[in-house]
Amino acid sequence: MYLQDNTDPFVWLSILPEQPDKMAFLKELKETLQISHIVKQQHIESLQLQQAEAQEKEQLEANKCRRLTAIIINHAKNQRVNTNTLPHLLSKSYDQLCQYIKDHWPELGVYI
Repeated sequence: MYLQDNTDPFVWLSILPEQPDKMAFLKELKETLQISHIVKQQHIESLQLQQAEAQEKEQLEANKCRRLTAIIINHAKNQRVNTNTLPHLLSKSYDQLCQYIKDHWPELGVYI
């Protein structure tokens, strides 16, 4: 019915005296509010799931970056390269680290 347009109970209760069938009106208002609550709860749960998935993705990306950074630094040390001359690897994204390996350490390509 027309209650679904606005689920603010105070708005609808203010027009209760004008309703010919007050009990039917209140019953519909109750059902509408229950449905609205369920929909809002599902929306909140969906947002929480999306946030958890985004955090998991960020954590995975950070782990992959730390892994590649460690591989690059260890390889540079094995090649007797001063690691202070390397760019700041921790500030790079995974894709940037992969590109850095392709450009400067192609022998490490097996790790990407």
